[in-house]
Amino acid sequence: MPDRWFYLSITWTKEKGLVLFKNGRQYESDKLGKVVSGLQINEDDTNFVIGRSFNEAVTSLAKFWMSSFTVFDSYISNSVMRSVFSFYWRAGK
Repeated sequence: MPDRWFYLSITWTKEKGLVLFKNGRQYESDKLGKVVSGLQINEDDTNFVIGRSFNEAVTSLAKFWMSSFTVFDSYISNSVMRSVFSFYWRAGK
């Protein structure tokens, strides 16, 4: 990713998989997922971590700036994601 501000969005459903958007346009997608060997999922853990490598210790976090974080309770289609990007990008200027 470039060393400048951009709007990053992710949406997911079991049927469609994970879709990554950059500045309102689909950047990448993955319908299959990936098994990470040795990863232990703790169903009781309530932490949500952004920017940690699966291959490194929990204390090895990515360094980046984030101006906002928004959560939607449903899958967002490509066309709606472009509208979401336009709304938030204008609001941030």
